[in-house]
Amino acid sequence: TFVNVSLTLGTIDWRFFKSLEDPVTVKLTFALTDLSIGDEVVPMLHTDVITTHTKTLEINRNCSSDPCKPAYVALLQSAEKNLTLQQNQELSVQMALFNTGDPVEKTEFFVETFPRMDFSRIIEGFSDLQCNEISMGYLHCEMRPVRFYAHQKYSFVLNFFIDPNAVVAKNSDHVKVEVLFNSTEANTDMTKFVMISHFNLRSNVRVVGGSDFSELILASSSEGIFKYSVSFDVHNDGPSPLGANLKIPIASGHLKSDIVKGIAVTKGKCSGFLDLEIKSMNDPENIKSESLTDGEAAEEGPVEIKCGLPVISCTYLTCNLGYVKTTEFESVEFTMDLDASVLSAILKGQSAEIGFFVIPGDVQQYDNNIPAFINVTESAKVALRVSVGSTGQQSTDILWYTIGGSAGGFLIFIIIALILWKCGFFNRKRRGEIDRAKRQSMMKQRQSNMMSSFVNKELNKHSSSPLNGDNKDSKLFRLSAKKDYPDLEIQDR
Repeated sequence: TFVNVSLTLGTIDWRFFKSLEDPVTVKLTFALTDLSIGDEVVPMLHTDVITTHTKTLEINRNCSSDPCKPAYVALLQSAEKNLTLQQNQELSVQMALFNTGDPVEKTEFFVETFPRMDFSRIIEGFSDLQCNEISMGYLHCEMRPVRFYAHQKYSFVLNFFIDPNAVVAKNSDHVKVEVLFNSTEANTDMTKFVMISHFNLRSNVRVVGGSDFSELILASSSEGIFKYSVSFDVHNDGPSPLGANLKIPIASGHLKSDIVKGIAVTKGKCSGFLDLEIKSMNDPENIKSESLTDGEAAEEGPVEIKCGLPVISCTYLTCNLGYVKTTEFESVEFTMDLDASVLSAILKGQSAEIGFFVIPGDVQQYDNNIPAFINVTESAKVALRVSVGSTGQQSTDILWYTIGGSAGGFLIFIIIALILWKCGFFNRKRRGEIDRAKRQSMMKQRQSNMMSSFVNKELNKHSSSPLNGDNKDSKLFRLSAKKDYPDLEIQDR
């Protein structure tokens, strides 16, 4: 009996052989049983009819080239799923390497990331693996000098830091990791494997608005152009970088009835303001426009002058915020020329004395394929309170009050100056004469006092009789003194 036998060899571990040329001995044992037509093969063999046959075989290495080259298979996957891109975040890449070809003495490979990432921290690795960061985002790994046998597997984990700003700046939501294998064997081609890890982008945003003044009082027939400055600060509270635009709708009008006659951007990269592009209410690009309240509602509170009024439409700024990092903010500032007469006419048309010229700032993410989510936790709405003159002092009255007060103060100043001039305050010669007369008067007074003291002493030298009065010498001296010094006071004893 002749039996065709086909033999399939399973996985062979090459580590049991010293070289590729060593033969493999395969022992085939055939067992025959006595069979008849229709008999079933019993599961027990008859040992007495066993024949043993031994043959030496050469293993077909199944290589397409000569000499046979090692072949690699790498499995790459992210250790975590649904990662949120944020600061100081690490990405773990699980790698499994197989050699499906012949053994090699040494194997090395390169890991490269797009965009460039930081491999400064490699937390886990196989004991036979040594890795060094050659440059930013470029890693070289080498197995220690041991043979990498066929069908052998190496598993390890690479950890590296993600630069979220670099990812977002590339208008991307993922990191690409490329592994390039190269063997030290001669004539070995390099093999590349790629892994892409996607991230979720999520940012919490606050918008803070402000202006240079908050109230504008109009006269009943107010005319002229007012400068009005507005600013918005867009804060990124994280955890992901923010890539978005700030869209600012501004209530304008139709041609001659434009409230805003001109816009000048002083900070920020904004467009759409040069020609004051007017968008109608039905335009889908006109964002978040709301109609004014009707007449009944207007009586309950001040009206809001914004997009939606029958004679008002929107001109808007689109400001590119760039990529705002976590815990940072971007600012937009611009100045508008407001037509006071148009504002006054709108308030009269709404039968209102008080209104608010409202400018909102709306954050919109970039129109791209990045799956990002922006949560606006605080929105900004800058409102200028506008009132007509009847609600308070009109601007003309305030002007006249200012002029009258200034004129009255000037008049009082002139009167005081005249009084001082009349008194000789400004006449230096007159003041000199007065000072000289004062000095002479004081000198005469001192002389008079000294002479009085002298005369009294002389009079005291002469004796006088209490009965007869002054003697003759005393009288003569007193008469002589009074003749020479008529102002002298001489005490009579």
